[in-house]
Amino acid sequence: MLDGSAPTLLPEAAVEALLLAAGDAELAQDRARARRHLIDALDRAAPLELVRPFTHACGTVRELLAHQVGSFGAADGFARRALAAGVRGRSTGGSALSDRESTILRLLPSLSTTTEIAEDLHVSPNTIKTQVGAIYSKLGVNDRRAAVVAAYDAGLLAEAEEPDRIPDVLRTPDLLRSG
Repeated sequence: MLDGSAPTLLPEAAVEALLLAAGDAELAQDRARARRHLIDALDRAAPLELVRPFTHACGTVRELLAHQVGSFGAADGFARRALAAGVRGRSTGGSALSDRESTILRLLPSLSTTTEIAEDLHVSPNTIKTQVGAIYSKLGVNDRRAAVVAAYDAGLLAEAEEPDRIPDVLRTPDLLRSG
């Protein structure tokens, strides 16, 4: 099917096959081949807005998608929508996030480092690292990519959010200071 030798009746089937191939390549530790299959899947799915195959893709493919978001060119908007449309309602396995943890979680999909996030929020990098650790613990994950995937899957991140933008109100170091 992937090489064109067999016709596909449904475009969704070709996308699903490409996502399966991406997962197999990722498990074989062939990141370049996995990325090629993922890009092919995005290119076929984007014009038709076929989000569903991405919602049911295996965890390794969703992690690859989360890790590569921002590098898909014209298909990047669709990639963000596909990731955001993850299987909703999965339990995060832990406690609710604090307001500050939620703010930081919204910034994790960006390419900003913890130091850059700390500068934008006017706190120390160690504070951000501590809060990121708490986020990982509450989501039951061990790294940033997994946290982003888990947050999308649990509905804690929405596709409309712009991760590279920090609202001005969050940039103010002391909201309660008068005068």
